[in-house]
Amino acid sequence: MDTQNQQPTTPDAVLEEFSDAELAALKARLKQDPAGAHALMLIQKQGHEFLRNMANKVMANLAAMEKTQKTVDANTDWRQFSGQARNRENAAKERRELAQDLLIGALVNLDNPDWDPLDPSTSKNPADSSILALLNPQFIAPGK
Repeated sequence: MDTQNQQPTTPDAVLEEFSDAELAALKARLKQDPAGAHALMLIQKQGHEFLRNMANKVMANLAAMEKTQKTVDANTDWRQFSGQARNRENAAKERRELAQDLLIGALVNLDNPDWDPLDPSTSKNPADSSILALLNPQFIAPGK
């Protein structure tokens, strides 16, 4: 590791996954260390904000790829307007879900060169993802 830049020295370096035992040990230490738990909560908050911003960017890119819908003007029948509004709402919901699925899939499969977003069988199990475990607010919740 290049300690000055905090970067791996080899271009092929892979992020190291925590084992279940390491995650459990970290969780136990955080329960005894309120300052450490608070620091992790701040990191989680930053991670959530980063993911939210990335999802918004992905949704904007997906929206830009869609064909434009008819514009609404004063001559538009209200029934058409209502139908168009529902269509836009459904399209936005689908874009949001797709963006979230792509981001979560990318996090889960950071070290999986065989992952194909179009083929769910190539994905790792999200429940086995250390990154998702660390981002989960329940990771350091009392009594968990």
